Amino acid sequence: MAPDDLLTMVLAVAQARFLAAEGDGADTSGTQTWTKERLASHRAAVVEAARRISEPRGAAA
Repeated sequence: MAPDDLLTMVLAVAQARFLAAEGDGADTSGTQTWTKERLASHRAAVVEAARRISEPRGAAA
């Protein structure tokens, strides 16, 4: 994968974290409705996705 494509993918995954934390989990008054545990779980999933996307792999056979 080209470095610029890799960066684009990792940034998109990171952006999903902020959208979840600030947008989709908020009620109509803008108050966050997700629990701290739910946000931590989502953050961990985003970190893992970024790690998997950016981890070097051997050439496909």
